Amino acid sequence: MKKIGSTTLLMFATLSGLLLFAPPVKADQIRYCYSVPRYYVEKDAANHREAYDDGYQEGRRDARRG
Repeated sequence: MKKIGSTTLLMFATLSGLLLFAPPVKADQIRYCYSVPRYYVEKDAANHREAYDDGYQEGRRDARRG
């Protein structure tokens, strides 16, 4: 009976020591490589692909025509 008690006590002491004082483990970091889009804000609203050639004047004429 003494042998079972001492074995059980030793087992609990060992397991609790391993659980309480375990060194921290670092996981591998996963790196995702992807391009980050950069958006540039145009300061002039007429400065884009679909803009009128002579700025706002052509747009005003088209608006008057309907």
